[in-house]
Amino acid sequence: MAREALSARIDGEYEGVPSARVDEHLAECPSCRDWLAMATRQSGVLSELGRSEVPDLSSAVLDEVAPPSATSFAAVHLGVRRNIVRIGLTLAGAAQIVIAMVQMTGADFGMTHGGHPESTHLVNETTAWALALGVCMVVAAWWQRALPGLLVVLSVFTVVLAGYVIHDAIAGQVTLARMLSHLPVVVGLGFAAWGSLPRTPGSRSDGFDLDRWSSGPSPNHRAV
Repeated sequence: MAREALSARIDGEYEGVPSARVDEHLAECPSCRDWLAMATRQSGVLSELGRSEVPDLSSAVLDEVAPPSATSFAAVHLGVRRNIVRIGLTLAGAAQIVIAMVQMTGADFGMTHGGHPESTHLVNETTAWALALGVCMVVAAWWQRALPGLLVVLSVFTVVLAGYVIHDAIAGQVTLARMLSHLPVVVGLGFAAWGSLPRTPGSRSDGFDLDRWSSGPSPNHRAV
């Protein structure tokens, strides 16, 4: 009963018995005096804790749930770009190969040779060149280390070809079908240029790399 009254006194509440009787008991009971001193200290400590400022943990929480870093986004972008270039170049190269194969059958893409040996040989050379370009685009699609070289060849070829096409179109010496037959080369040039853009530093994944596999072991690789 005495300690309940003392606890109420510490909390500033009604003690339940006259304060004089509580004081008389404290004067006669060392144990209650010790308990009162301990309880008073604990109450003071708790009061100080209640008044202290709570640390701001918002920054730490936000760091834990932060979105992926820019490097992660760059790696994803690089992977998507490589896949799109691979598919686009493969399709463009396949279309170019089909055009060359059709020309081999004697189909007229605006290059009727009229039976002249020189014209026939010119058609054959053009067909071989078209077939070679198609094969190169497919190879570069799956071995993208070859993209810079393909880009140079397609760029020069497209610029020179564009000049001839414009000249012949004005003179009425080229058909629409022949002009459309050059479309796979232009599309391939676009994908080769996109695929040759610089890679973002640190964005290359450590997973299976078709380019690395296709190029063989590195100079530092040691056979086990």
